[in-house]
Amino acid sequence: MAIRTLAYFYHQAWLSIKRNKLMSFATMMTITVSLFIVGAFLMLVLNANYFARNIQQSVEIAVFLEVDTPREVTLDMQERIQSISGVIEATLVTKEEGLAQLNERYGQDHDLLASLGGENPLPDYYVVKVASPEFLDYVTNTIRKLESVNKAEYGQEVMDKVFQLVQYIQWIGVMIMLVLCLLAIFLIFITIKLTVFSRQKEIKVMKYVGSSDGFIRAPFVIKGGILGVVGALWADIFLLASYYFLSHSVQDAVGFITPINDVTLITQVLVAILVTGFLIGIFGSNLSIRKYLKV
Repeated sequence: MAIRTLAYFYHQAWLSIKRNKLMSFATMMTITVSLFIVGAFLMLVLNANYFARNIQQSVEIAVFLEVDTPREVTLDMQERIQSISGVIEATLVTKEEGLAQLNERYGQDHDLLASLGGENPLPDYYVVKVASPEFLDYVTNTIRKLESVNKAEYGQEVMDKVFQLVQYIQWIGVMIMLVLCLLAIFLIFITIKLTVFSRQKEIKVMKYVGSSDGFIRAPFVIKGGILGVVGALWADIFLLASYYFLSHSVQDAVGFITPINDVTLITQVLVAILVTGFLIGIFGSNLSIRKYLKV
């Protein structure tokens, strides 16, 4: 394509935007708002997955032995647990250490051991770390079969509820993102269609003198692409500023929640929004002009 022809297409696109300033601005701002919300839900879904994955990776199995288990059996249990496939570490917490932890946390004004009649009722227990979350069920079930083990658990019910909540967030986020993208396409469609309608006689003349569909369509498609990209760019700016403000606020308020701060991933999201805006603009433009090319 000749540079002069390309320059003509861009000139016509900008001319169309200037002639329809109010509608073009309204469309651009709607795309900005729509893609900002799409980006916000996308970051919410990504953070929900990140949070769930961090929880899953930090889960430890608590293995409680029988209260009357002899110490030599307790010590021997460590080697047996660590020999299970998927276990990377098994840390023993003796009943004395367990009581000391309780006394430090709750017994500042009381001697817990004296309150318990001088007898420590706590069992020895192990804190078991696994190589990956996929080993949790297997390792837990294997440990439960070992002699002298009273209970082994890792909070499966809580984990299931967390992952179920993440799935709900994912589905809701995807549905809202789809609806907003369709809304943006519709607005681009309406804007370009109004422009095309005002120039339908000119388009018919161009068709009759032999202009190709591509030649007629190009300025409108470029206009849609420009509106989509500019709207997406503003959405990126607002999203980036809002995300960093909210992520720091959340981290300061709730210390155990760490939002995603991977620059590469955030950049990929911003680029995806730009590409989405561009594609929405082109798709909406093509949709609106198709009818008027049939002469």
